[in-house]
Amino acid sequence: MITLPQDFRNPSKTMISRTLLRIKVMHVVFSYFNNEDEDLNFFENELNKSLDRYYELYLSFFTLLFSLNRYAADVTELRRRKFIATEEERNPNMRFINNRVISDLSKMLQNEKTQIASPIVWEDYPELLKKNYSTLISSEEYRDYMNHPEDSYRQDKQIVYFIYEKLLPENLDLFSVLEDKSIFWNDDVEFVLSMNLRTIQRMKETKGGKNTLLPMYKTEEDKVFAQRLLQQSILKREEYIKIISETSTQWEFDRMAIIDRVILCMAITEILEFPTIPVAVTLDEYIEIAKYYSTEKSSIFVNGILERIMERLVSENRVSRLKLTN
Repeated sequence: MITLPQDFRNPSKTMISRTLLRIKVMHVVFSYFNNEDEDLNFFENELNKSLDRYYELYLSFFTLLFSLNRYAADVTELRRRKFIATEEERNPNMRFINNRVISDLSKMLQNEKTQIASPIVWEDYPELLKKNYSTLISSEEYRDYMNHPEDSYRQDKQIVYFIYEKLLPENLDLFSVLEDKSIFWNDDVEFVLSMNLRTIQRMKETKGGKNTLLPMYKTEEDKVFAQRLLQQSILKREEYIKIISETSTQWEFDRMAIIDRVILCMAITEILEFPTIPVAVTLDEYIEIAKYYSTEKSSIFVNGILERIMERLVSENRVSRLKLTN
């Protein structure tokens, strides 16, 4: 799994962010560059499926938390009913089982009028739940939480933070389940967990189950942005590839990595087709994407080519002064 730069996974910046939308579009455009036989509708559907799967994973990580909570309750009840039970087993600490944040999250999902449901029934993976629970209860963070003198909503949040920040990202069994379920989830885990964390950060005890989940898109403009970026990157591919080829005279175009061609093509698309997005923002985004999704030196290469492309587009008066100065 790719480890994303801090700016990509900062919980304060995530719903389905513009950065993630660019990456999702990049994956689909890459598929197009390798298979041009399909029509545009096919790739538009692929993008929509990829974004739906992302949101499904967001919901699935919440239902995993609920399943873990139920597993804890079942284990606790079985121990309480033992013929020879210890005092601790007869009178267990119920703090995690009665966690108010988990309870509110469950109510939020029940209240949510989304047609996208969690695709994973976690009880179908009892060993996964058992291992996660065992890791959780053996952690210092869990022991501190269960024995903390303060029994509060804030403390309930802290143990949920621990689960999403530490427990799940390091669970290889979890990744195996996710890979079997959807090819779209390969690079999504850190993004999605940041989205889960952001949801929990926003929750207030006074709202209870009336707290809200994050929407799939921050605004309707983001949805339009993703669709148009994909459409124009494909429809104007030949024009933009010609610009890249003519600009990268020091490199043999045919030897350029396909992912670099895709990134450059999308950057040109965004520069020319989205007049309200400052050029500096576009350049920074695609150079950063190249750093994490292409070869070791691709970000330097992409940076150099984009500088030349910008010089050409400015000389041809194809870029507004507003985009350059913002």
